[in-house]
Amino acid sequence: MDAESSREHMVAAAIGIRSNPAYRSLQRTLPIGVDSPADEAIAVRTVFISWAHSNTDWSSDETKEWQAQVADLAATLVELGIDADIDLFHLDEAIDWTRFGPSGIQRADVTAVVMSAAWAERWSGRNEPTVGAGAAAEADTLRGLFARNQAEWQRRVVIIMLPGVPDTVVPPDLERVSRLYVDLSDPDSIEAVVRLVTGQPRFPKPKLGRVPVLEPDADYRGSGGAVSELRLRLLETRRRLRTLKSRHTDAARDEMRELTLRESALQGFIDAVLKSED
Repeated sequence: MDAESSREHMVAAAIGIRSNPAYRSLQRTLPIGVDSPADEAIAVRTVFISWAHSNTDWSSDETKEWQAQVADLAATLVELGIDADIDLFHLDEAIDWTRFGPSGIQRADVTAVVMSAAWAERWSGRNEPTVGAGAAAEADTLRGLFARNQAEWQRRVVIIMLPGVPDTVVPPDLERVSRLYVDLSDPDSIEAVVRLVTGQPRFPKPKLGRVPVLEPDADYRGSGGAVSELRLRLLETRRRLRTLKSRHTDAARDEMRELTLRESALQGFIDAVLKSED
């Protein structure tokens, strides 16, 4: 596809993105947007989009439709507050295309691979050696990052499956990569990308709470039962004292005096019980 056709599709995507139903829905439901107070708490993540421009058996119209989908995806992510980059955004710039993709992958927090049969060929090295040099270089860079640190690579790579792309094209050695199915007409599928990239899970794990101090069973009369109960009460008293040390109020000081007396009494009882058992 020539540069003029690419620019036309990008302009169309930029103009039409705000009318996209997925974009409008997400702006209403997700805490992302210029006027959202939640913005300050959400880290801005950079995303590089790696893709292959065309499959070898596609017609010109199929290639144009594919490029339009990828351009729309990139523009949607940017509109939703994700700093996404793709070669389509730089068609009118003086770019060193031999280094654009590899350097973009290394700088980005996340690389989103828009999967296709053509990209899979670049990854596996099965493409014709005279085509697809850009995507092949990006695939090689990803392989290099994998060799350097597998855990970090796992966190930094995600596969995007657009409508019409079958799972069978995903190379077997990429099965471990998170896979998201995106349809720009479906707000839920876009939300999944935003959540993964920005670290906003649907069910966030709560902060670890404090283990409660539990009283022993009232009928328990085992060996050392009385001492165990006294020790539990002493432990809770000391925990409360530690909490109050950072509070500089009259009420806190009064409570600390009472707890200090209780602490001494409990320790005395424990010592007395242990001494009597001896």
